[in-house]
Amino acid sequence: MHLAPDAGLPEGARVSREAGGRPGSFIADDTEAFGDVCCGRGDSAAGVTFCDYSPDEPGVVDASYMSVSTPDWIALTSGLPVLEKTLAASPFLSEAAESVEKCAAVCDLRGCASFAFQTCPTAIWDFKCVFYGDLPNASMPLPTSPAPGVVLPWSVGLPPRSRAKFKGARVRAAPDAVELSEAGGYAGSFELSLGAHPLRGAVWIEPRVDDGLGLNVTFSPPRVVLYDAAAPARVAVSAAGVDRRVLVTVKLDVTTCDDAFGHEVPDVYLDARAPSSSSSKRAVRRLKRRLTTAAIAVAAAVGLLLLVWCVAAVARFVAKKRKLEADRATQVREQVAAAVERVEDFQA
Repeated sequence: MHLAPDAGLPEGARVSREAGGRPGSFIADDTEAFGDVCCGRGDSAAGVTFCDYSPDEPGVVDASYMSVSTPDWIALTSGLPVLEKTLAASPFLSEAAESVEKCAAVCDLRGCASFAFQTCPTAIWDFKCVFYGDLPNASMPLPTSPAPGVVLPWSVGLPPRSRAKFKGARVRAAPDAVELSEAGGYAGSFELSLGAHPLRGAVWIEPRVDDGLGLNVTFSPPRVVLYDAAAPARVAVSAAGVDRRVLVTVKLDVTTCDDAFGHEVPDVYLDARAPSSSSSKRAVRRLKRRLTTAAIAVAAAVGLLLLVWCVAAVARFVAKKRKLEADRATQVREQVAAAVERVEDFQA
């Protein structure tokens, strides 16, 4: 059956989709997402929402900016390093001077941190688009929106790259490390969310493992589609073939309408813990026996050394004692001979 926003279904009619069918050009529930990249939810009819197939210009409208007065522009950008100024007659990338959207797109292309676009030409400043190397001064209060019908001369904003780095417009994963153990059946999960609302469309995220290091890793669902920062999605992960401890990196392939969410993409790590198998237990027992044998050998060597030292000490003691006894006997004989000589001298 073909459905379109102008299908002309009777008022009050409802459309239901066969269970298990893959969403395509329309979705029938707020929890569903389009099967293909669709950068917007279009019209709704008969209980279904259709994809908005309007032409898309990536990188042109993905910046955030606000209209400010000249004094506010000076206060917000005073002291910022100026990387480049563009005029309509500039020899390179002069398109940046045509509109604030193109100024923002060229700013992102050139790697600047923020930009300013001159809406109304003046005789004082002849440039149209300015690229800065830092964010607008955070100490300055943000300007209020202009009154209806009032055209302010400047627009100050952030390109997609700066929105991702400084304003949270990126994909988030929690936790960043998932433990897969035997007790948990080598299964776990992590949550994917957006740090800010996309300026347009959705963000498609597909987790993958480049090298499972011998593991068979599966994800459910295999693809997550997020439309805003208020509805996170949980991804279940399981692994098979775990025979040792392995740390695996999960890459997140991001397809996004809002270019900011293509920057600053995180990684998720899977910490698979080895099972306590009988082979590992036998290895532990063998290691214990080897350690015990080594300890006995060391103890025997130390005992033998002590015994040799003791025998040598006893031998040295006996030799010293014998020498002392011999010296004493010699001294006694000499004393007796001297006494006999003195007696003979006395008799004479």
